[in-house]
Amino acid sequence: MKLPLKYLIVLHFLLVSAVELFAANLTLPDTEGYKPVGESIVNGEFKGCNAQVGIRMTNTLFICTTFGFSPTLYYPKVTVFKNKKGEYKVLINGSEYKGYFFNGYERTEFP
Repeated sequence: MKLPLKYLIVLHFLLVSAVELFAANLTLPDTEGYKPVGESIVNGEFKGCNAQVGIRMTNTLFICTTFGFSPTLYYPKVTVFKNKKGEYKVLINGSEYKGYFFNGYERTEFP
């Protein structure tokens, strides 16, 4: 079955649009009152979240209170979320991790 070129073009447009919409919605749902507050980048290799190691970012250190593995990524983008209670979550490659920011001496706000 051969499709006319105009149908193939329309199909291509619909598929590209669907992918763009999916990619644009890789944010946390606002079910717990979390709102995006900024972005950063992991410094170097990222394999997941571990409270003993933390996640070193370009401008801060995030200490995890949840644990999770991830496929190894290099310099992935981080989206930071905060709720009204002051609790933080980060979203890295579609996975969320709860925790807090640490400046070397004490907990701190996201810079």
